[in-house]
Amino acid sequence: MKLVVNNKDILPYILVGVLISLIILGFSPIGDLVESFWGFDLIGVFIFILFNFTVIHYWQKFPKPRGVENIKELPQTDDIRTPSFSYSGFVDRGINISYIKFLIGNDVIYLYYRNFFPIKIYYGPFFIRKIEDLKIGDFYLKEFKKINEYEANIKIGTKSGETNYTFLLRNLKDKDFILLVNNFKNLGYKLE
Repeated sequence: MKLVVNNKDILPYILVGVLISLIILGFSPIGDLVESFWGFDLIGVFIFILFNFTVIHYWQKFPKPRGVENIKELPQTDDIRTPSFSYSGFVDRGINISYIKFLIGNDVIYLYYRNFFPIKIYYGPFFIRKIEDLKIGDFYLKEFKKINEYEANIKIGTKSGETNYTFLLRNLKDKDFILLVNNFKNLGYKLE
């Protein structure tokens, strides 16, 4: 979530300002009145929640693939909602995937996933490569097609066929779809 004004995200400044105001309010006589009325430090609870939201929301953790110096400089999609996915493979990891994000590297596309909570902590990546360049544990693109204006379907699998994922991508932006199509084509995939 961002609040952009003049190409600058001002939401962190607002959250820090509200946090400081709550701290000042908590140490004032009004804080004592609120505590005596509710029976516990309600302002302290709000401070704790707001502080954790601020820190967790703006701390993005991507496990860095080997050979990549600065992962944030790679072209990437926004978080893409995945309300459903299917998995088939040798071992079911019991994972829950709510969002996926693609980062574009040289001759590889990294697929990261995350849940609703904890916020902005990503797992992965899955390496999507050309079929000819696959290594053990890498995936190739089986299918990528647009279902309607806002949804697409992507299927990836391993060369052996033992592990396959199918993701429904919801609220897919045109810029993200174009970025993925162009880079899948750069890897040599023929798309419909």
